This record gives sequence, structure tokens and C-alpha cells, in this order.
Amino acid sequence: MKKIIRSFFYFVFSISVANFFLKNLRLDQGLSTLAQTALVLTAFELFLKPIIKILLLPINLITLGTVRILINLVGLYLAVVLVSGFMVLNISNPVIIWPGIEAHFLISQGIIAHLFTSLFISLNFTFLNWLRKK
Repeated sequence: MKKIIRSFFYFVFSISVANFFLKNLRLDQGLSTLAQTALVLTAFELFLKPIIKILLLPINLITLGTVRILINLVGLYLAVVLVSGFMVLNISNPVIIWPGIEAHFLISQGIIAHLFTSLFISLNFTFLNWLRKK
């Protein structure tokens, strides 16, 4: 039970941080949508992800673990499908703005935006788990 609650709050924090930096998540009803999304991602992380990892183990070994990125992408897509009011929008964040010069860090649309967002959320989640174990 502790693991479920801990994962839920880690996902709430990770989604909030991703939305702060990437500014591409649309949470129509605010905290309610954030909580529903975190709940779906927690259920995916704790129940579905281990099953998918076992099923895709041979492919994961061949690709040296890059399939895990796609598994996390499936989790985010599942949250987009199941939670009404949660959307992943295009990413366009200027990083450096000097007079007359603007350098964009990320300009992505569609599946690439989902991929960057899922990677950002999963890295935050993994970092929080790592901090707890330290």
C-alpha cells in the first residue's frame, strides 16, 4: 500500500515538473485531472509495466534496453486515452533569447512530443525513487 501511495505522489510531482519545464501538458480540471493522470500512471507502473517488460524481454535484450522508452510511451498514451481533460500538446520552448537571437531547445509535434514528455516524466520518477533509496 505504501508503494502505491508513494508512486502516486511521485507521479504527481513528476507530471507537475514536466508541465513546468516543457509547458505542453493540458490539465483541464487542474488538480483533479492531475490526480487522475497520476493514478493511471501509477497503475500502469505497478501492474502493467512488469508484465509488458517480461513479454518484451527478448526484444529488450536485443535493443539493449531502448524498448523501455517505448514502454513508458505506452503508459503516457494510456493516460491520455483514459483521462478526459489530459492532453500532451506540441513542445516549443525557447531556451536562449538574446537581442535578435532565439535558440529553441525543443520543437516537436505529435509522437515526438509524447516521447519527450514520457522520457521527462519517467526520468523524474526514477530520480525520486533513487533519492528515496539513498
